[in-house]
Amino acid sequence: MDEKKREEIALFRYGLIVPFLAPEELEWGVKGELLKRMVRQTLSMPFSKKNSLAESTIRRYLKAYREKGFDGLKPKSRSDIGKSQKIPSDVLEKAFLLKREEPRRSAKKIIQIMEAHQMVEPGTIKPSTLYRLFKQHDLTYKQLRKSQKSFRSFQAEHPNHPDTS
Repeated sequence: MDEKKREEIALFRYGLIVPFLAPEELEWGVKGELLKRMVRQTLSMPFSKKNSLAESTIRRYLKAYREKGFDGLKPKSRSDIGKSQKIPSDVLEKAFLLKREEPRRSAKKIIQIMEAHQMVEPGTIKPSTLYRLFKQHDLTYKQLRKSQKSFRSFQAEHPNHPDTS
């Protein structure tokens, strides 16, 4: 998530908790009533499909603001962006090597090869996941074709002409 989106979300969260940050102390029971009213409200949250919040969420925002200020309201970035969560790096490197070796191999075929050679347990890796990782690392057939020599099949000089080499 980019910084602009994180800041927009933090502004929304700040708008929720600002009534609780008033310098004058609210009367006993008013905070609780205000909190209950906020929970019943239908909200339009940025970059979210949710339309309501729990009391505990609003309390968490308030605590984060009091501890860290405005930056405490920003959502945290994931530390594992671009990394596979389930596929070990050594297995992923083998898959990349198999793809570079023969760029026309599909993700499904590479998984079959790796399962046949007992590099991974059957069903551990999904073709869509592997393809996504190939795409992130510029290892699709189209990208490899641009960066390397042409990958043409053998072509005979004349139709039905046998290979004499």
